[in-house]
Amino acid sequence: MFKDRSNILLRIIARLLRHSRCCYLFKIDMGTHFLKFSPTALSAALWVNPKSRMVDYRILSAILKPNNIYIDVGANIGSLALHAARLVGDDGCVIAIEPNRQVMNGLNDNISLNNFGNIITVCCGCGGETGVASLKTVGGNDDQGFLQVGSATSKVRVQRLDDIVNPNYSNIKLIKIDVEGYEEPVLSGATRVLDCADFVLFEYFEKNYLRGGSSIERIIQKMDSAGFDVHTCEDGIFTKIKLGQSFGADVKDLLAVKRGVNLPTLSTNSDSW
Repeated sequence: MFKDRSNILLRIIARLLRHSRCCYLFKIDMGTHFLKFSPTALSAALWVNPKSRMVDYRILSAILKPNNIYIDVGANIGSLALHAARLVGDDGCVIAIEPNRQVMNGLNDNISLNNFGNIITVCCGCGGETGVASLKTVGGNDDQGFLQVGSATSKVRVQRLDDIVNPNYSNIKLIKIDVEGYEEPVLSGATRVLDCADFVLFEYFEKNYLRGGSSIERIIQKMDSAGFDVHTCEDGIFTKIKLGQSFGADVKDLLAVKRGVNLPTLSTNSDSW
């Protein structure tokens, strides 16, 4: 009971800090790097619980090696991109893509804070074709932004991932996509990049898929056509998804694995990030 009350109090304090300049006085220790407490929703969440993305960190740690290339679509303030930058080393490369200009400022601040020189940032959205779309958020939370074509507010540039990523980058180990249910357009614009990639990490959330006019079945079919099998990741165990399988309404991490590539083995030690 005390812990629950403590967490509620921390969330209230984090919300107040986020909406004041006092947040800049704090840093968040993520283990392999630090984050500035910028005025963003994800900063506030990680300040309350830095290990809330532990599963994602473990997956990156199990997959990425020195010299690899990691692509982060929907990088936000860079919590995963910075971890990846540490894993791939100076000879590797991280491409961090984020459409929200304010959030991108926080990402660039965090790159400077940690003195990483192997991260390329791109401020745009990703889709199936080049153009312009509106950036909308769920409940005003900037960590839940999605693109919508045809609206007249908050216009952002949209590019195909195939046009963003240098064609000379052939050692693409992992692509992470966090676009609140709009994975399908991103994948449609990434035919060449998917050919060069071994893994794709994304999120299943039925409500977001429905809002984006997509479904898990369509995503699985698209990944299957690109040569990937999709797996759930629960309690560190990967299980291949069967088409038509029921998922329910809960959020789940999904990992698409190129056929012929071995599944990663996750460490059970969270301190080994």
